[in-house]
Amino acid sequence: TSLQDQLHQQKLMVLMISGSDTFDKVIQCIKLGAEEYLLKPFNKDLLRVRVGACLEKKWFINQQILYQKQIEIEKHRYE
Repeated sequence: TSLQDQLHQQKLMVLMISGSDTFDKVIQCIKLGAEEYLLKPFNKDLLRVRVGACLEKKWFINQQILYQKQIEIEKHRYE
């Protein structure tokens, strides 16, 4: 499986920090599964906000998974 599939299966949120400022590298990191991308040197406040955004997105993804599981349980119960 690809790295992106592995990250999705593990439900990891990835934030890349790199000294490379080429647009191609940013695209490559996002294609490989990075949720966010920061350039070095990075601003600690921006990092904090980006990590917070990743955590919030992860929480919503987990809630969606939980609701989908509950719907499946109810569906099987009524069948």
